[in-house]
Amino acid sequence: MVFVTVAVAVALVFGAVAAAMFFVYSIGTVVVPLHVEVEVLDRESGAPVPDALLAFETGTPGAYPRTKARTDARGRVEARSTWSYVTSPFFAHRRDRAPEVRFFLGEPPRYGTYEEVESWTVLVRFREPWRHGGEVVPALEVSRGLAHEEVLRPPEGRKWQLAGATPLPAVPVERLARGVVRFEREGARVAYRILLTVLLDAEQVAACRGGSGTAAARQ
Repeated sequence: MVFVTVAVAVALVFGAVAAAMFFVYSIGTVVVPLHVEVEVLDRESGAPVPDALLAFETGTPGAYPRTKARTDARGRVEARSTWSYVTSPFFAHRRDRAPEVRFFLGEPPRYGTYEEVESWTVLVRFREPWRHGGEVVPALEVSRGLAHEEVLRPPEGRKWQLAGATPLPAVPVERLARGVVRFEREGARVAYRILLTVLLDAEQVAACRGGSGTAAARQ
């Protein structure tokens, strides 16, 4: 009887270890292509804003590469990136997704300068459907800041600084952006096409077109 009890206990232990190993080795990273289409509109008139420069961060935040492009006559511009998340067959029912779209209004700040440029991070929250080919309206969260680069060898009388951003006051998201997410097949995997409409005021439009706007060097 004791032998049977011990054997059962050993079997349970080995079963638990095997299950744990299977769970660990089942965890993987899914890389999703992101096709981002941004439509830039004047916040007051609702008119398209052509010739507006946006610089997209397509890698780790604050790192390269960056993609720069100007809006066309309809106020539209496109960028491509990827987004990844960790999953497992055990978590297949978890369909919540939250990719980010990050860009600067105009030229990004240059390394070694005190330039400040308005940057946007748009968090796109949605639940991915089981069947693809349709679209969903995501919940957007927009955080903005005045981004600056590293200055490790400052001129006399100035301080050194690390790269970062000074947060800008919060604005209701409906005054900043709205969006739609579409799901497209690319071979065996799914791509997210994120359609964003971005609403800018006159100062922000000037920054995108090369004016002083929110892109300035701190004195």
